[in-house]
Amino acid sequence: MRYFILIFTFVCSFVAAQPTIVPQLQQQVTDLTSSLNSQEKKELTRKLESIFNNTQVQIAVLIIPTTKDETIEQYATRVFNNWRLGDAKRNDGILIIVAWSDRTVRIQVGYGLEEKVTDALAGDIIRSNMIPAFKQQ
Repeated sequence: MRYFILIFTFVCSFVAAQPTIVPQLQQQVTDLTSSLNSQEKKELTRKLESIFNNTQVQIAVLIIPTTKDETIEQYATRVFNNWRLGDAKRNDGILIIVAWSDRTVRIQVGYGLEEKVTDALAGDIIRSNMIPAFKQQ
């Protein structure tokens, strides 16, 4: 009986520790929480396409319910690396990720843009624009 309990505990801890799955990149805005209505999603997609057309910088937005046991930084890095945003040589993609239930936000910037979009600038954007917008909802 002790062995059964030990094995059961091990299996349960392994299952509980599974990281949040990275969805496939199919469009610029992926909202797995249905937080955006169709008009908001279309408008955001249009803005991201405009940015790409003017700068060649690929930006993707991912809204998920939770990152589970991972930090937003860990999950954002996994998604960014999996999605391979931006030009491969320039490494100039940007991922904006929102973990809705966790109330966390992250702007993950490719190395090629870090001089233009610094951590300080990303933090300012989150604090000045994103958080106030979320508080209105």
